[in-house]
Amino acid sequence: MQVHPKRIEVVTEMADLKIDSRHTALLALDVQNWQAGAVRQAMPERADLPERLSRVAEAARKAGVAVVHVAVRLRDGYPEVSSRNRLFSVVRDNNWLKESAPEAQLHPAMAIGAGEPLVIKRRVSAFFATDLDVILRAKGIDTLVLAGISTSWVVLSTAAYAFDADYRLIFLEDCCADSEGELHRVVAEKLLPKYGAVTDAQSFIAALKA
Repeated sequence: MQVHPKRIEVVTEMADLKIDSRHTALLALDVQNWQAGAVRQAMPERADLPERLSRVAEAARKAGVAVVHVAVRLRDGYPEVSSRNRLFSVVRDNNWLKESAPEAQLHPAMAIGAGEPLVIKRRVSAFFATDLDVILRAKGIDTLVLAGISTSWVVLSTAAYAFDADYRLIFLEDCCADSEGELHRVVAEKLLPKYGAVTDAQSFIAALKA
């Protein structure tokens, strides 16, 4: 039986969402065909996540907020995968997420805008063994807006590193999803608020216009 999450109340005050566009980046995390397909099965109420996040990205661009896309892709033969890594061993054994495969490409709704970087990663966190931090520091970014698939993996793992690296964090709860609705709810309600502000797409777009 699938467990659908309860509606998560957004308690963030608008003052917490004051956005300095010059120093803010939206991270669109792992919004790929494979992950989006899994969401349609596990959390059908979030099936439109790529389209919703695309609208957020467009509003961010117009407001001068940097947009950075992140995707997990692995080379043919999976040379990056250690047998000690339980998650990526499963990916390898099922022949998933090869960098040339259609399933590993960004969802069609998540078009990359002019000059926007695409960060390719080989593990869960968007920061681990990538140049994401270099890109953000070069742009003078100190605030990250996180959204993507999945909540308990890439969003949480990326948030943990960013928190330790002293980034200010904002999470778009309705632009995140997971393989289990209840797991998404627990992470969004219990863990993400420890790292930063949890809000929704509509509130964030309104803050951009404030």
